[in-house]
Amino acid sequence: MLDREQILNYLSANKAYFTSKYYVDKIGITGSFSRGDYTKNSDIDIVVFFNKEAKNNRIFRLYINLQEELEKHFHRNIDIIVNGKVLPAFQDKVLKETQYV
Repeated sequence: MLDREQILNYLSANKAYFTSKYYVDKIGITGSFSRGDYTKNSDIDIVVFFNKEAKNNRIFRLYINLQEELEKHFHRNIDIIVNGKVLPAFQDKVLKETQYV
């Protein structure tokens, strides 16, 4: 079964690629895989901070393409949190438990 280390290793090994293709500045995992309480049906929650160059491109398109690529690789649903923006009630918790590569 897929685990936290496999996800982090993949993200780390491909960070330069994500930066060049999707203008990613920081990337990491949060949620159940970060906490270690995931199941075989858990989705993967990814936190992505895009760099300044992304503003010259369509961030929504970059987001969708990155999400599709990660879903294809991991064979799981991927939820992406862009630039740490979540509901204020959850922001501290999400950002606190995020593990970046």
